[in-house]
Amino acid sequence: MDETLTEVHRILKPGGHFLFVEPNADTWVNKFREIWYKRSNRFEDEERALSYKNDLQKFLSKGFEEREIYYGGNIAYLVLGQALSLGISQGMKAALASTVIWIERIVSFLPFAPKLFFTCVWQKTK
Repeated sequence: MDETLTEVHRILKPGGHFLFVEPNADTWVNKFREIWYKRSNRFEDEERALSYKNDLQKFLSKGFEEREIYYGGNIAYLVLGQALSLGISQGMKAALASTVIWIERIVSFLPFAPKLFFTCVWQKTK
């Protein structure tokens, strides 16, 4: 991670933006994700969700400023975004799309709703 973010910083112009999306480790659903990653042959051993606070925020001191952070994703993210990993066909995905997007909008307002990913925008400061 250190090497990657050092290189991102090196190649960005001053004031340049770095946008990234990562699976969120700071959700109760992550325990299920860890089990899934271990049982599936589609994931490498070192693949894991990241905690923004514990894994990434410390790298801001390398010359970045946090511009935006957004947490999202629950039922629609799982069904539509992970359809290939879950073995859901394109036809079934299309049939389910409007329903699961509607459910996700409703569920996202609940305090216990999982936020399965986060997106960040960092800006190079120095």
